Amino acid sequence: MNFLVIYYSLSGKTKLVAEKISELLNCETEQIIDLKNRKGFLGFLVAGYDALKKKTTDIKQITKNLDFYENIVLCFPVWASNVPPAIRTFLNNFKEKIKNISFVATMGFHANESMFKEINKIINKRPKFTISITKKDLKTKKYLDKIKEIKKFYEKD
Repeated sequence: MNFLVIYYSLSGKTKLVAEKISELLNCETEQIIDLKNRKGFLGFLVAGYDALKKKTTDIKQITKNLDFYENIVLCFPVWASNVPPAIRTFLNNFKEKIKNISFVATMGFHANESMFKEINKIINKRPKFTISITKKDLKTKKYLDKIKEIKKFYEKD
């Protein structure tokens, strides 16, 4: 099965998770780049507001041709219990090209399953799996056990 790990990361935490998944699945990655500056305190506030209002944003053109990949693992942070605008834009722009998708969400505290349902509405596809990784999981390295489940899932599929 061929995979592509696509991720959006502002702080670097989601990038770390995406790179570990890429190593595990022995596949390439593609970074989604938001063209709006979301750094600093003001950027943090605007980012949360934009996510809460379910806004989209301008993103840099991706380099990979999604037609070549059977499985997309989409990694993203959770902002204000919602998907970041860059992820919303990516899904809106490429939902027709995605054959199979899985979600890996990084977040401060606990999973918000309504966020995954919101994504399902955007792309009109059920994910193969979803994984929620908290700040504590990252700190204790428990996230490594969680992402190992990805490979197990696909081996039995």
